[in-house]
Amino acid sequence: MKFRLKYFIVLTFVVCCLLEVKNNAQVVIIANKNLPVKSIDKNSLVNLYTLQSNELDAQKVKLFYSNTENEAVKKLLEMIGKSGTELKKIWLKAKLTGNGNPPENSFSDEDMVQKVASTPNAIGFVSLKSVNSSVKIIMKLE
Repeated sequence: MKFRLKYFIVLTFVVCCLLEVKNNAQVVIIANKNLPVKSIDKNSLVNLYTLQSNELDAQKVKLFYSNTENEAVKKLLEMIGKSGTELKKIWLKAKLTGNGNPPENSFSDEDMVQKVASTPNAIGFVSLKSVNSSVKIIMKLE
């Protein structure tokens, strides 16, 4: 009986830890609630972050990018297919040639949510656990 109880407790602990890791690993693209877009596809997101476009459904958008190396940044870069260095080169070239402006930096998930919520037509990305009712989710990165 004691063995089964110990086994159950350990198993429960492991499952809870795995669920927490999975929840932390989920990254979402968020938007200002007033942006008239319900979802975004991968190609559109790539085009926005590589500055090939600055519009989504005929709406000019303001992008935000996390200035920290966290799981959300890693997932976004993986989905875009670029390294952080490659993106920064694209952004610098666009800025120097007058062909676009790089995303505005944020310094934490909480900062990103606040900036996206308070900036018209803004888009950013955070871990799912950081989302609150002030923004809407337009894509999940799995």
